[in-house]
Formats: sequence, C-alpha cells, structure tokens
Amino acid sequence: MDTDLKNLLASLGDESTQYDTIAKQILSRRSVLSHILAATVDEFKDIPPAEIEGYIDGEIHIGNVPVEPGLTNKAQTENGDRIVGLNTIHEEQFEGIAVFDIIFYVRIKDELSKIIINVEAQKDEPSGYDILNRAIFYVSRLVSSQKERDFPGKHYNDLQRVYSI
Repeated sequence: MDTDLKNLLASLGDESTQYDTIAKQILSRRSVLSHILAATVDEFKDIPPAEIEGYIDGEIHIGNVPVEPGLTNKAQTENGDRIVGLNTIHEEQFEGIAVFDIIFYVRIKDELSKIIINVEAQKDEPSGYDILNRAIFYVSRLVSSQKERDFPGKHYNDLQRVYSI
C-alpha cells in the first residue's frame, strides 16, 4: 500500500476529518477502482485488478462535474476546434450544485468502445428519497450529456454505456 493511501486511512480516526473527501480520495485511486470494476462490471470479472488499471482511460474526475443539465459538459475552443469535455465545477457562494463523486472512462478489453463509470460514495442510506431514484437520475444525466461530447449530431448508436456504482 502506498504512503499516501496509508496516510489517508490513518486520518480516518480524526473526527475533524471530512469523511466524504477522504472516501473520494481513496475510491478514486486506480488500484481501488480496478477492484471495484472487477467486482461489478461483467467485462472485467475474469481480469486481474492490476491489469484493469491499464484500461482506466484518461483523467479521473473527483467531485468536479455538475449533475445539473447544461452544466455537465464544458465547451471550449482549442486551435480553432470546438472541444467538449466534462466540466470542472465553478461554484458560487450560497449556490450549491450537486456533483458526481467520481467519473471516469474505462476501455473494454479488445474493443474500441468505452464505458462511463460513476462511483458514488454513501456514508448513510438517504432518508429523504429512494437511493435507486437518485441512481437512475445520475445515469440518465450521464447518458444525455454524451451528445456532442462523445458523439456528434444525431449519431445515437455511438452512445457509450454508463454504470453508476
């Protein structure tokens, strides 16, 4: 276990520590995510977690991609080309925004396609709503936010699969 992970785990005993922040930091490590993928995604069930780490593609976004429609994607121009990517959050004081805990892409072995993975850390079961309804909403947002980011125009056959764990 690396030193940073040991320090994070040791800090869990400190009551002033923000559990949510530490949980996201632990869960967002490729070594941890690879074990989660091996246990939850059929395509990775027979692959050793150390090998799965290599299929995790690009940046792992931690608590910086808004859930709300119109805010999930970021459009920018680079060298005259329009690029659409996952947004990084800009939050104003007194204007809370719901954000995905952890989002990343994972390539499927021997295929060109990817899966969008959302990992949500929950300390307690919510009492004000059914957690399955929240999961459905989050997955729906990840599906709808792919337009123009993961596929152009009306190429709906290019939709990526989405998992929320």
